Amino acid sequence: MNLPSWLSNAYQNYFQQTQDVNNKPYQQYGGQTVATPTADQYGATWLANRGASGQMDSQVAQQAALQGIVGGQYSVNPTQSPYLGMQTYVGQNAYQGQNPYLDSMINQSNKQITNAYDTSVAPQLAA
Repeated sequence: MNLPSWLSNAYQNYFQQTQDVNNKPYQQYGGQTVATPTADQYGATWLANRGASGQMDSQVAQQAALQGIVGGQYSVNPTQSPYLGMQTYVGQNAYQGQNPYLDSMINQSNKQITNAYDTSVAPQLAA
């Protein structure tokens, strides 16, 4: 089978280009291959290391509280929620009060959580 001259010439040019590329020696890249970490990456690494080693402020506070409880220092008042007066950082719910069904479901859930605490956790702390 004979190819048309225009296709044969194009194929020969293509074949010659591939031969030229294949005959070139390997040229190793000499530039930087790994980017320098950013400030955010350094910060995330620092935070992960502190968390893994138990040095975060919240972990230190939890460990101190647990040591106190194990040592017999109970500073929990079971008649009052330990979360009373705590600051939340989630912002204001823009949809609050706009959906009576959701408001009802959330209120029921909050009541169930409070009842579960009052019936199972609080009596054990008071004992």
